[in-house]
Amino acid sequence: MLSLILRVPERVTLLSGRRVATFKEHNAVSLQYGKVVVGKFGLRPGPKTAASLQNDVAEDLKPSLYMVYKQDGQFSAYRGEIESVSYAKPMPEYDNLIPDYYSELESQPNFWITVIGGLAPSGLFGLNLASSGRPVLEVLRETRTAAMLAN
Repeated sequence: MLSLILRVPERVTLLSGRRVATFKEHNAVSLQYGKVVVGKFGLRPGPKTAASLQNDVAEDLKPSLYMVYKQDGQFSAYRGEIESVSYAKPMPEYDNLIPDYYSELESQPNFWITVIGGLAPSGLFGLNLASSGRPVLEVLRETRTAAMLAN
């Protein structure tokens, strides 16, 4: 089973200057609708990564999304089960699954992950990069890589 690791800010500042709590906003949508769409900003995962995640979804292997942030020098994460990934913005009928604050951001995501259920606090111990086998926590400490594939 694969996992997509994304570095995200714990809080986001909107164009209006208002600050929002990333995980709280995503979980509010998930509580209401049973799923939430998470956007990946900046450099998007490559086609092989997207295909690998979609294959795991199709085979019911339940790939995970880990949204990782750093607080007080320590890495923490929220985890959810991936339902789908896409380079295209979800169809209009999915608009209610995207947290409202996305419309107030300067840029928009270029990769979309639909997560079933909520995002729950989770550890990262035992996760290793799919490419090298290195521990994810070690790589997070040594690099600023925004997205990684782990198993």
